[in-house]
Amino acid sequence: VQIGKMECGQFVGKIKPDKDVERMARKFKLDDPVTSRLTELKVWRKRNGEEDRATKDLERIEYHLRFAKRPNALCTLLVGKLLEGEV
Repeated sequence: VQIGKMECGQFVGKIKPDKDVERMARKFKLDDPVTSRLTELKVWRKRNGEEDRATKDLERIEYHLRFAKRPNALCTLLVGKLLEGEV
């Protein structure tokens, strides 16, 4: 799956999370892979020129995480759907 993303130019390697993602990760005690996916979402949006949408995505995810029993699982699910364009 990752090789296909590399060929299409969509692959994002390990990136240092920005301050908003770091804050969210600490607040909800998110794991490193989940934090990496959040950072990937934000970088992907910025690369496509949708920086305001990246901020809105993080705000919406944070809203949902406030009520989640398992924030890691929910965040992984939501970010995956956003990256695939389902939401």
